[in-house]
Amino acid sequence: MSDAEAAAYGRFDGAPSRVELDRVFFLDGADRELIDKRRGAPNRLGFALQLTTVRWLGAFLPDPTDVPVGVLGYVARQLEIGDPSCVAGYLDRRRTRFEHAEEIKAAEGLRACRRTTSAFCAALSQDSTPSAQLQTAKLFIYRPLEISPRSVTSSSSGSRRGRT
Repeated sequence: MSDAEAAAYGRFDGAPSRVELDRVFFLDGADRELIDKRRGAPNRLGFALQLTTVRWLGAFLPDPTDVPVGVLGYVARQLEIGDPSCVAGYLDRRRTRFEHAEEIKAAEGLRACRRTTSAFCAALSQDSTPSAQLQTAKLFIYRPLEISPRSVTSSSSGSRRGRT
């Protein structure tokens, strides 16, 4: 992995394309069910941004509202939120973003990876391209704990885009 790729890991390095938005930032029925438990547009939008961002980056952002304008607009339109700038209110209660991140980890079956550094380096050395190395790094940071009935059902219907 190049120094530039390592520096960009866990952050947006430009805006995703329309195809990438449709593949990774699309909110399906299961996503909407989780999001709709939140009260108020700022919390619904902030939760949705964290949910989609961790799928894209493999990490939660320190400021979950620090996303490209195109991502913010795309997610807000799906939630029928007319003023995406309301997401600024998501940061009003500091604990909210952390509580939501824990809920997302549980719902998505994510956990911090505890693999050894040598296993990580060995896996990276097998990847020939920087993008393959980045994908390997993402797998070492967050990976599914197990296959749950929800993900099997959702994946088989093709509705869980962006999951591999």
